[in-house]
Amino acid sequence: AEYIGNAGSLFDPSYQGKMEFGAAIHELLAKVSWIEETDFDDAIRTWKERSPAEDEFKQQVVDKFRLAIAADDIRQALSSPRKNVELWREQGFEIVLGDKWVTGIFDRVEIVRDPDGKPIQATVVDFKSDEIPPDVELAGCVQRHRPQMSIYAKALSQMLGLGLPQIRIRMVFTQPGKVADLSAF
Repeated sequence: AEYIGNAGSLFDPSYQGKMEFGAAIHELLAKVSWIEETDFDDAIRTWKERSPAEDEFKQQVVDKFRLAIAADDIRQALSSPRKNVELWREQGFEIVLGDKWVTGIFDRVEIVRDPDGKPIQATVVDFKSDEIPPDVELAGCVQRHRPQMSIYAKALSQMLGLGLPQIRIRMVFTQPGKVADLSAF
C-alpha cells in the first residue's frame, strides 16, 4: 500500500486503528475462495482464534465483514465464474517496471485460461476498507487508488504476458459494500 500525506499522521492512534482494521478485514477476505464455496463461520472462528486483538475489536471486524459479504455487489464480485479460472489470493510479487523495482501483494487475481492453459484475460481484485460516507461519490475514491491499480495492472500484464486491454481492475469497497470495475489503462 502507498501512503501520501503528512508523515506525522502515521503515528496517530486513529490512523493506526484504521490500518489494523483494514488488515483484519483483508485477512478475512483472503479466506474467501468463491463466495459459494466458503464456510464463513469457520473462517471467522479460525481468524478469531489466531488474532491477538481485543474481543471488542474482533467483534467490530466480524460485524463489518459480515455486512460486506452480504452486499449484493460484493457477493457477485466474489462468485465463482463459469470459465476456466485460476485464483490467486494474497500473492506477493517483485518486478521491474520501466526503471523501478516494484514490490506488492495482489489481494486477489482471477486468471482466465484457454484450453491449453495460456492466460487470455485477468482481473485484479483489490479490497479497500476505506470508510466511505453515503454522501461521498465512489468515483472520487476510485480515482484516489487508480495509480496503485495501474501499477498492479502493469505488473500482472508483464507477469502473465498479457496486454493491458486483457487486464481488468475490480475494486471492492467493503465499508459501503460497493464494487467498481475499471479498465487497466
